[in-house]
Order: sequence, then C-alpha cells, then structure tokens
Amino acid sequence: MALLEYDPKTVLYHYCSAEAFLGIINTKEIWFSNLKSSNDPRELKYGYDNVFEILRATREQTESAEIKRVIDFLEDRLTPFYNRVNVFCTCFTHDGDSLPMWREYGGAYKGLAIGFRPTAITGMPARLQKVRYVSNGNTKELGDVLIEVVSNFHGWGNQMEEINLVASTLSTIVAMKHSTWEYEREVRMTYVQVRDRPVTSGDNLENMVSMKNNMEPIYWQQPNIRSVHGSDTEYLKFPYGRDLGERHDARMAIKEVIAGPNCALTKDEIANALVANGFLNYLIKGSDCQIR
Repeated sequence: MALLEYDPKTVLYHYCSAEAFLGIINTKEIWFSNLKSSNDPRELKYGYDNVFEILRATREQTESAEIKRVIDFLEDRLTPFYNRVNVFCTCFTHDGDSLPMWREYGGAYKGLAIGFRPTAITGMPARLQKVRYVSNGNTKELGDVLIEVVSNFHGWGNQMEEINLVASTLSTIVAMKHSTWEYEREVRMTYVQVRDRPVTSGDNLENMVSMKNNMEPIYWQQPNIRSVHGSDTEYLKFPYGRDLGERHDARMAIKEVIAGPNCALTKDEIANALVANGFLNYLIKGSDCQIR
C-alpha cells in the first residue's frame, strides 16, 4: 500500500515519449527506475550529505542525551542500509504543460503528459513524497524536519519502530534535490529493496518489501533491465488504477492527456488508443507551448 508522506488532491502528470505512452495505457503499468541512473548526478548523494551534516551538527550542539543516542543509532544503522539498497522511483508533477519538462521528459517535445487521478497512484505499494528543493547552505527547513524525527522517537527495543526511524530518515534523503531542479515541481513515488536477492525467502524483514491494500505481502523482486542512452538501467513494474485487492481497475485512472508541442499523434489517434484499452471519462488537449 502507498505510504502517503504527501497526499495529492489534484491531477498528477507523468511526462513520457509517445512510445512509452502507448505502453503505459496498454499494460496498465508504470515503471520505477533505479535512481542511480537518473539525469541528476547528485541524486541521493546530495540528500545523504546534507542529512548527515545536519545530524552531526545537531549532535554537537544539543544537550539532550536522548537526541544524541538517536543520532548515534542512525549513523550506525542508516549508512550500512543506504549502501546496500536500491531506490526505485517514478516521477510526477502538478504542472502538465511545461516547456522544460517537455524537453527533458516528454520525448524531446514529441511526447505526452498523462494526467492521473490521485486514486490511480495511491494504490501502488510505494512511498509518495513531494520533493524538497534545497540550495547550498540553506538547510534550515530540512534541519527542522530532522530534529522533529529524532526528537519524537521513543521506540527503543521495538524492532519495527527502529526500522521505521531508519526508513523515515532515508525517505528524507530520497526526497531531496538541489534547488536548480525546482522547476520540475516533482512528486515522486519510491520503492526500496535490498540490492541483492535475500538468502532466505518468506516473511522476513528483508524479503517482505511492502504490502498491498488488502495486506497481502509484496516480496523482493528481480529488477528488469532496459537500455537508456547505451547504459543498462534497472526497473520494476507496478500496476496503477484503483486498488481492488486482487486487481487494479485502471478504467478511470486517467483524467487528462496533453499532447506535447511536436507530438505526432493526433487527438483522434490518442482517443482511439485510450478507447481500445478501456479508459473512460478523460480529456485530450494539445500543449500551449511552442518550440521549433
């Protein structure tokens, strides 16, 4: 089930190429790619460095023995965990017609932006977060978040509470990017699992990665591989749509489709593809952006 650190109330747009659009509506699946292959070279590392800089500074400045104990615990547990997991991510935004986004993610202006209803996204078994954009040296807001996390922890001896503390701090790292990317207004879903297949199967803390809404466990998955710009990229696939327990109903998942400035697909072709794949009650429109 989704862990909603951010609970969207309006449409979430996913930019993609025309080919990816047809794949998404045909399979009713969204791909989560390994963040290590993202186009931001500071992805994850920027968040990690800032979080630990703040935690260490807090430990030096605080007089609370309890806060120091929590920070020591995080430094002992979080770094090894961070180094042995993969973070898979799929990205959305509330801005469905942005020229920079068409360039970077919309098939070089030839793709589409799929506007998903929030209920189509929140049924996926991942963590939904609004990205926090932080400029160099301007980390006060982030510091306030971390201090609240460590100050509110009182779960010593409870394994699940300790795991949640590590996971919450990791999620702060994952949802942070440099302020130069702020134009994206990104809302991201992330899914974390250990890099290597667990030695033991069944219901254990490494193998049970998440749960469906009906509390059925989701176990470690072998990532798929695709080639992006000549390099292999790992990804996982998850169905979207309203979670009905045994299946996802995607018929009402899409509220709007925006064709990019240079999209070769006509509105009729887009509509025919949506109808052929069982989608209902959506709008199709063209981009207001123009580019040669």
